[in-house]
Amino acid sequence: MARWHLLWRGGLLACLLALILVPTTSAGGWAVVVLDTVPQGVQPGQTLTLGFTVLQHGVTPTNTFYGTTINPILTLRNQDSGAVVQATGRQEGATGHFVVEFTVPAAGAWDWQIAPDPFPATTLGTLTVAAAPTALTLAATWLPPLALVLLLVGSGWLLSRKLRGTWGWWGNRPRPAA
Repeated sequence: MARWHLLWRGGLLACLLALILVPTTSAGGWAVVVLDTVPQGVQPGQTLTLGFTVLQHGVTPTNTFYGTTINPILTLRNQDSGAVVQATGRQEGATGHFVVEFTVPAAGAWDWQIAPDPFPATTLGTLTVAAAPTALTLAATWLPPLALVLLLVGSGWLLSRKLRGTWGWWGNRPRPAA
């Protein structure tokens, strides 16, 4: 009789441990974020409006999860400095469609994600923000080709004058006798 009592307590202990140690699952608790368009040519300080749709199970557009309104949060993290930018989206248009406005403060590579709370975040990869072109950058871009063109045109003009025997804009000069 004592043995049955030990087996019963051991079985109860095993069941309790299994309940504690086995992770629980929640059915239907995932969604993905699909962007309307991927931003291109983003400049520092530029305010962007990004549209996206939250698809529960990757299929069904949704604004809620079991009665809880979805609260999408965009998070950008600079890969070099670790600076973080966050913005909250708002529902706009069709079911499951949201819009978020944000400004990226500095150039660089930014990891970004949208977390449609209470769902887990969807990682969107890397957003590259180019430095705004300055006057010096623009001059450095067009000045070398311009200098090359001027050099070629000037050299061609001088060569043609030498071959024809004319120098400068004053016309023919007599050549010295040999």
